[in-house]
Parts: sequence; structure tokens; C-alpha cells
Amino acid sequence: MSKDPANKPPLRLVGDGENASDMPFQSHPTYVEMQQRLDEAERRAKSFEEAHIETLALLRKEKLNNLLLIHANIEREARRMLIEQSLLIAQLDEELEASRTDYTSLDVEYQKLLQTYEVDVDTARSIIEMLNEELAKADKEAIDARYELMNLPSAMSVAQLLHDDLAQFESRLSVETFIHAPDVFIVELGRISDLLLENEHADIRKFGFQLQTFSYEFAKNLPNRGY
Repeated sequence: MSKDPANKPPLRLVGDGENASDMPFQSHPTYVEMQQRLDEAERRAKSFEEAHIETLALLRKEKLNNLLLIHANIEREARRMLIEQSLLIAQLDEELEASRTDYTSLDVEYQKLLQTYEVDVDTARSIIEMLNEELAKADKEAIDARYELMNLPSAMSVAQLLHDDLAQFESRLSVETFIHAPDVFIVELGRISDLLLENEHADIRKFGFQLQTFSYEFAKNLPNRGY
């Protein structure tokens, strides 16, 4: 087989007696185009990971701010209730000191107010306990979010792995291999497409499927290409 492209017979399509030079040329992804697509997939994956991290951080911040605001409002309301009840009790004490004529009725009223005060305090305590439970839930959700983030597949690592694997195939995906050893070229394309189809990112799998289809069509028509 001559290495001079000028001595190569013209390309022919399957089932067609016309010269391939008379037919429209259909280009297929080159290694550079494949690398560009992988770089674009890497960039999108990195952007997705960064956006996911920012979203988690924003959600945790907003949740913490809301819980702190709720806690502050409850504490403020509880203090107001306690101050009001304390002032009311102090006022009753002054009235008791000023007049003992109706001590019994005043004592009854005092006991009622004291009971109300205790009920209000219990209510405030219940609210604070509920808040503590919500804070505990928020802490657990934050821990779960961190755990999910730690287990989130690193798109950069996946892209780097793809880059490294493709670098191994570079010498076997040369123009010389395409011309003089198309069967080797097809095998390497199949290995690359299998690698891409195992990826969990939809865009990369889609490109792997396209590459697999091209490899299959190329292998099917290889006997008719005149190499």
C-alpha cells in the first residue's frame, strides 16, 4: 500500500458505483474536535459543580439566618412576656402592701396571675424546645448536605481521567493509523466510545454514543472504502 495520498484509489460509497469524490463529503469528528468537546464537557461539569456548591452554601446560609431570626423573635417575645408578668406581679405586691383590707381576694387574683405566668413560661419553654429541635434538624440537614457534597462525583476528576485516557490513544488515532491500519483505528475508537458511555454525565454519554455509531458505520463500510 502506497503512503502517497495521490496514489490512493477514489473513495466509494456502499452500493454505489460512482466515485466518492463525486459525492458530498461528510466529515467526522477529528481528535481535536473530540478534545474540544471533552473540554467543553469538562467546563460545563465544573460550572455545574460550582453552582451546586454555591447553591448548597446559600441554602445553608438562608436556613441558618431564618432559624436565628426565629430564635431571636421567640427570645424577644419570651422576655417581653416575662417582663410584663414581672411588672404585674410587682404592682400587685405594692397593692398588697398598701392595703390589706381585701387581702383574700387580692391573694386569689395573685395566684391566678401567678398561674398564668407559669403557663406562659411553660409555653415559652415549649417554643424554645421546638426551636432547639428545629436547630438539631437543621444541623442534621447541613451534615447530610456536606456528606452529599463530599460524595458528589468530581467532574474535574472525570474530565482529567478522560483526558489522560485519550492521551494514551493519541498515537493510535493518527492519520497514519487511519490510512494504513483502519482496523486498529476502529478498535481505538470503540475503546474511547466505551469509556465515554460509562460516564455519568449525559452530554459525555451522548457524545460517546455518537462516536460508537460512527465507529460502527466506519467498520461496516471499511471493505468498500478502498484503503
